[in-house]
Amino acid sequence: TCMEALVGALLLVVLGLQLLLLLARPCGKRFRAGVGVCSVGLVSVACAALALGQLDHEPAPRQDLCAYAAEPCTPRNFTFRYQWESNVRPRVCVVARTYEGQSTMQRFAFVCSVLGQRVCRPQLFLIDTSPANASRVMVERLRHELRTLQVPPTHAAVLDLPEPAPLVNESDYGYRKTEAARALLTSSHSPYGCDYVAFTNADNFYTDAWMQALHPFLLQGVPGVASDWMEHHWKFGAARVEWSLRHCDLGAAVVRVDVARQVPFAWCTDGGWHNADGCWFDAIKALHGFKAVLVHTPLFVHQ
Repeated sequence: TCMEALVGALLLVVLGLQLLLLLARPCGKRFRAGVGVCSVGLVSVACAALALGQLDHEPAPRQDLCAYAAEPCTPRNFTFRYQWESNVRPRVCVVARTYEGQSTMQRFAFVCSVLGQRVCRPQLFLIDTSPANASRVMVERLRHELRTLQVPPTHAAVLDLPEPAPLVNESDYGYRKTEAARALLTSSHSPYGCDYVAFTNADNFYTDAWMQALHPFLLQGVPGVASDWMEHHWKFGAARVEWSLRHCDLGAAVVRVDVARQVPFAWCTDGGWHNADGCWFDAIKALHGFKAVLVHTPLFVHQ
């Protein structure tokens, strides 16, 4: 760098001055001073060489922060290989809610955790739930972040959803935008081809075994699968999942698309918009014939 070049040049100047002083000294003292001069000289030459080497070469290309996300989905054992070759692989679409208050680094960690699954990665869709006056800026920022991570558009995309009408003295906690995403992805005419859908927040962090733990049940076509998670709201530690209000975090569940198609996110009689996710789980549980599989292993950290 320029700073290293400057330091190297200054050290060379100091070396020159010390050489002049050395020559002016008597022979007895000249040897002892020569040791120090040689040390300074070696450091000076090393710094100058390093600086010139960096100036002569362009910086190394930026590494793909999500390199593993670009790898194809490969089977890990005979069961998955058989299902893969039979073209029976449920496509999981993950809708991640974010807003202007979340940090970019949180989203980076989240995106890489979702796309870095050991078994077939999901398709990721980011949605912005910021107020209308900030939403357009956020949509472009999210697209820029995906380009920064070098995530292919086939792996992740930003859904540009219509803005809902503003509420008076109330927040919908992003659930009206979430509902628009649900309606889009679960429609029988949807171009995305989702077999299962999951909704989560973009500040969560999933282990790379998330899909591996759920995948056998998804291959069986179960209506819904949910897992334990690490949380800090009601307590610090692992939360044991149940498919019901206040016992199933939004990001803990994966729902078959034909089931999710039947139940919208709506204002909840028990807690308003704040508990829209819990009421969604209760409404799904009330559907005829619904049965969920619960995986009692913490598979993500709730931020």
